[in-house]
Amino acid sequence: MRRPGYIPCELSLEAVERIPWLRRRLLSWFKRNGRSFPWRDPERTPYEVVVAEILLQRTTAAGVARTYAGFLERYPSWEALAQAPREGLENALRPLGLWRQKALAFQQLAQSIEERGGIVPRSRAELERLPGIGPYTASAVLAIV
Repeated sequence: MRRPGYIPCELSLEAVERIPWLRRRLLSWFKRNGRSFPWRDPERTPYEVVVAEILLQRTTAAGVARTYAGFLERYPSWEALAQAPREGLENALRPLGLWRQKALAFQQLAQSIEERGGIVPRSRAELERLPGIGPYTASAVLAIV
């Protein structure tokens, strides 16, 4: 099933040949200008990456950086997140704004993943079927995990 507005395309040979050049440029730019955030650590678990991506929705990275470690300490797993009292979860999310919506999204997502045995899906289609995960978040999770 095709997403509305999705237009398939093929890259021209010229575009394909420029990919290595673009990759080098992007990596060089990031080396000079990229910011370091805890969720970019290659040792992060899929849980920690997905939590970061949900926290980053409609919130600044700087704000998430201030609350990320404490949030993970308080809710270290899908199980802890799924069983968290809504009020406590809302209080943990309050500094980021939209705490009610994020608390509900986190609980629904955690319950869905717990039903899958705690495993984060590895395909875009499966990720996008989870509550709170759209195309951007699915792409970010797949790129990092």
